[in-house]
Amino acid sequence: ARFIFRYLDESDRLLTVAELKQQDLSMADRWILARLSRAAQEVNSSMEQYNLHEASRTIYRFFWHEFCDWYLEMIKLHPERSKPVLLFVFESALRLMHPFMPFITEELWQNIPHLGESIVIATYPEFDPALADAEAEAQAEGIQDGIAKVRNIRSEMNVDAKQPVVVRIATQDEKVASLLSSARDYVLRLATVSQFDIVPQLSGDRLAAQAVAAGCSLEVPLEGLIDNNAEGARLGKELERVQKEIDGLDRKLSNASFVERAPAAVVEENRRRLADYQDQAAKLRAGIERLR
Repeated sequence: ARFIFRYLDESDRLLTVAELKQQDLSMADRWILARLSRAAQEVNSSMEQYNLHEASRTIYRFFWHEFCDWYLEMIKLHPERSKPVLLFVFESALRLMHPFMPFITEELWQNIPHLGESIVIATYPEFDPALADAEAEAQAEGIQDGIAKVRNIRSEMNVDAKQPVVVRIATQDEKVASLLSSARDYVLRLATVSQFDIVPQLSGDRLAAQAVAAGCSLEVPLEGLIDNNAEGARLGKELERVQKEIDGLDRKLSNASFVERAPAAVVEENRRRLADYQDQAAKLRAGIERLR
């Protein structure tokens, strides 16, 4: 709330969904609007079934992890551009939380642009198909996965969180490369990266930590910063995890009863996941081999 109040002024007003759709929305804006709509749908469904625990978990996950952990950090690069969406989502989130946190939500709601006299009688948020955006969800989650993998490498290899690092990500898909290029500033800021290179293939440096994110291989050169044996152990541990997933999917897809009785879409989804894990395993093995 303090972050939002910092940018509020008397001329601000709450835009409608139609007005928001006319704005120059960033990928982060489109993503959080889609996630808000999906969260409202899940909360309403849980409350209709009197599953208040699940409803509160959904609200917590959306507000704390998606809105606070990711969205607020992403829009610090363009706060004024994203202010209309920020206000819309925050106001909607307060209404979503109100049954679970009545007093603080009323107080905050009264101090931001809103419609009506009290949050108590304001319309409760519902799923809005106009906000649905599967493409933005997939794009943002892919970028977040990459940022999380770089952060994980820092943590596992004991690299100072304030030490900028170089990140290389390999792809030969022009569409993916374009997406990564457009998200460069997010990666630089949120992963503390000094240089972000999109390349056809990784360098193969022996002292470079590797990971797989959103179907792409990435590496962080760590010469002088890591223990070579520790990196080999990290890749081996990740390979064990991926191999367990492969073994489980293999068993499931080898079961004739499952393949025959499960919906075709479920079988296809399991085959896609198996192919993805097999691709990850191949890339991890290549990384381990390079360190030997």
